[in-house]
Amino acid sequence: SAAAAGSIREAASLLATATRPVIWAGGGVLRSRGWDVLAALAERLDAPVATTYMGKGAFREDHPLSAGSTPDDHAFQELLQHADVVLCVGTELGAETTAQYALHFEGHVIQTDADPLKIGATYPALGLVGDARVTLEALLEVVAAVAGRVEIGKGTNGAKRAQEVRQRVSRGLDQQGRELERGLLASIRDVLPRDAVTAWDMTILGYWAAAQFPALTPRRFLYPLGSGTLGYAWPAALGAKAALPDTASLAVVGDGGFLYGAAELLTARQHRLDAKLLLIDDGGYGILREYQRESFGATHAVDLIQPDFRQLCEACGVPVRVTTHRRTACLSRRCRASIAGSRGADRRGSSATMGR
Repeated sequence: SAAAAGSIREAASLLATATRPVIWAGGGVLRSRGWDVLAALAERLDAPVATTYMGKGAFREDHPLSAGSTPDDHAFQELLQHADVVLCVGTELGAETTAQYALHFEGHVIQTDADPLKIGATYPALGLVGDARVTLEALLEVVAAVAGRVEIGKGTNGAKRAQEVRQRVSRGLDQQGRELERGLLASIRDVLPRDAVTAWDMTILGYWAAAQFPALTPRRFLYPLGSGTLGYAWPAALGAKAALPDTASLAVVGDGGFLYGAAELLTARQHRLDAKLLLIDDGGYGILREYQRESFGATHAVDLIQPDFRQLCEACGVPVRVTTHRRTACLSRRCRASIAGSRGADRRGSSATMGR
């Protein structure tokens, strides 16, 4: 159901008269299948659209109004901070989303959520309690009616503001010297169809993907942020392939996380699930290794005794290719070759690419 009519009118009035509006879309938009009406409202308001990690794909990230999903970046935070109205749809505004609650809003906050207990729990807000899609439809209807009396979107420069955020984030990354992570993400995005499913584990490249990988289609970016589940991605990619047999499906997994679900190699083979696996092997729990070195200058219990992953895949009847982090161009070619043909009806079974 939609939010109360009076609250809808109040929120629509704020949005229609805003000069620096921003829409912040969370996972509730995806669960309610509200991405089309989200785009329609954003375009009507000429408002940049930011997404949370769990909202990735609710608004395609190659749209001119897309501000991406980089909540820890200053440019992203400032877009939200300096907005005169922020419409938060389907997000509880939790710690990961708000840089551990360091984000501060200068303008009005409108929060839409199906759970009334989430409204205002972390930030004061005008609450719209209701299903995300239905509430967005109600807002769009009222905003459209207001358009006959008010010139909506005049001077908001939504596309320019979104572009400035993307450019500032990119320039910041240029100064960090993280060509490896950015190159891997670019290679993966380049070889995958727009509608491909990507499942990301709790691994360093997955953390990068949550902020930097362009999600271009709703409900195709799978990421276990809420529970932080190690071993999620490979079973998730297989499940997606079973549900969408004609859609490319890729899991990106670290070596530590993969060990939680390594037996699913046999599941993939038995059911001829043509999902692809990108296994990043850095010899242990890489992010914990980084945290420990930064905090203590030494590490403890993060380096793992590993099987021979190549032989493990081959023993399960899954073809495997091995490359190294120094050969991202080779990795790109091998991903492309592995994914080619996965959209067809003749499913050949899973294959793995392993990077070290």
